[in-house]
Amino acid sequence: MEQLQQALVADHIHGLERDAAALRAERARDLRAAPRETGTGPRRRLGRWLIAVGVAIAGRSGEAAPDASDPMASPV
Repeated sequence: MEQLQQALVADHIHGLERDAAALRAERARDLRAAPRETGTGPRRRLGRWLIAVGVAIAGRSGEAAPDASDPMASPV
């Protein structure tokens, strides 16, 4: 009886190892297929934040200047 239990446990462990290997292979495949995100480091985030602040203050470089006839465009 003890030998049967040892055989069942060994078979169960082997099945778990096989499942773990399949999951690792699937995860590796998904990582290779996923688009790579570049520039998620702190320097890149800081740079994006600084650009956003500059755009909020000065506007985008491609935007047209406010029309002088627009009463809302005059500074207060």
